[in-house]
Amino acid sequence: MMIIKETIWAGRRWVEVALFLFVVGLLLGLTVAQTDPEEVLRALQPVLSQIGGIGEQVTAADSPWARAWIIFQRNAQVTLFMTALALPLAGVMPVLFMLVNGLLLAIVIGLSSRLAGGLTSPMQMFLALAPHGVLELPALWLSAGFAMRLGVAWLLPNASGHRLQTLRRTAVDALTILSIVLVLLLVAAFIEGNITLALVRRARPA
Repeated sequence: MMIIKETIWAGRRWVEVALFLFVVGLLLGLTVAQTDPEEVLRALQPVLSQIGGIGEQVTAADSPWARAWIIFQRNAQVTLFMTALALPLAGVMPVLFMLVNGLLLAIVIGLSSRLAGGLTSPMQMFLALAPHGVLELPALWLSAGFAMRLGVAWLLPNASGHRLQTLRRTAVDALTILSIVLVLLLVAAFIEGNITLALVRRARPA
């Protein structure tokens, strides 16, 4: 546990950068959603259809763990992909990942009433996001922050003379955080596929 705390502390600035980028994405998404909502919906239709397809799979699954596994697979694949490409792309992938995630979340919130099966009240939106979001979002910020650190830290001027040592250390830290993130994503997926789903269904008007 102490090693994990020390690892997170060592990369805290990078996690803060990831959070900042996520907030920038949120602000951009809210602005875009309010500027031309119809055009935004048309542009994002492929993404929204994919999300809707995952939602249909989750709803149709016949066991709590099957529902969780569908959600976990998608989130884990994206997180692993982002981390794997952080080094060869010099940290660009986690930057894009944070901006796009913030952007999409803001658009879904801003245009929720226009989407199929839309959430019509702030309470419904809260119930749809908060139960699993308290684990999923910090997990994504952690993974993106340490992926950025992996891709960039060894290239910075202060790593001159010990770049390989810096790369090895940040790689070990990124893998340590990734293992924690995957556990958090699994728990969040179970909550989303079962508790969140049940709360949203119960909150919907008859």
